[in-house]
Amino acid sequence: MKSIKSIMAMSALGLIMASCSKSELYIYECECDGRNDSCYLQVMDVNKEGYCLTRAATEKESFEEGDAIGLWVDDGVNATYNGVSYENIQLEKETLGWKMQRNVALTKSAAKVYALFPYNADQTTTSVALSVDDDTDYLYDIANNVSNQSSAVSLTMKHIRSKLVVRIERDDYTGNGIISNGTIEGSALYINGNFDLKTEKLTSSDNVKQISFSGTIPETGTLEEEWFVFSAYGTATSNLSFTFTIDGITYTTVKSTESVKFEKGKKYIFNISVGNHKVEVSQVDILPWGDGANKNLN
Repeated sequence: MKSIKSIMAMSALGLIMASCSKSELYIYECECDGRNDSCYLQVMDVNKEGYCLTRAATEKESFEEGDAIGLWVDDGVNATYNGVSYENIQLEKETLGWKMQRNVALTKSAAKVYALFPYNADQTTTSVALSVDDDTDYLYDIANNVSNQSSAVSLTMKHIRSKLVVRIERDDYTGNGIISNGTIEGSALYINGNFDLKTEKLTSSDNVKQISFSGTIPETGTLEEEWFVFSAYGTATSNLSFTFTIDGITYTTVKSTESVKFEKGKKYIFNISVGNHKVEVSQVDILPWGDGANKNLN
């Protein structure tokens, strides 16, 4: 009988252990499951540093039901936490809060949590590819010193890139105001590259540092164009150069009065006036992006 009881006990233990992940076995042999929520990572709230939307880009002012974020967890040194790999775990906004598609079991050892919006099931690394042609407003945050003693996390998602805004208006210009070729260039202006979520560093993927655009300057008001840009890690400040071909006439290249370096989460506004004989660039306005659907940052 003792032998049978021993076999039955071992079988039951095997079933319990089979129901736990490798990481959960590390913590009290699964006793955290349903008994101690602090043993698992809990994302309580997700906010965003945002700004008023002015164009049809996939920028988020606030998160809505169905939005999803990717999470990575490690110990800050290795790519794992307690020997377990936690990569690109989907965190989805539901009616009553945020739900993780996989539990992250915590111990007293400190963990780092890396968050990236939007969630992409095909994201295999923490390197985010950036392109000026991609109007996705990529957001991120990092939470430090997460453990079973401090398992509840609130995230404040920040912009990975900067926003470059160019506003063009007429001075005494009397023509049609058709810009057939406009360019912006500068050594600190990067448009294609990568962002490393773990190091928070931006790097370039090519040597393209020029933006081209076209449009028509209205008789009243302004022509406004905007792009997501960045400055690569270690970049020095530089002036921006602007060239314009307006109504078939190419104007002399003009430079910004100030040198800039594009910092994450900031908005750089260049106001340009066009006259019959010259183009002028005023002082750049550098602003933080602010939250609120109806907030006027200007």
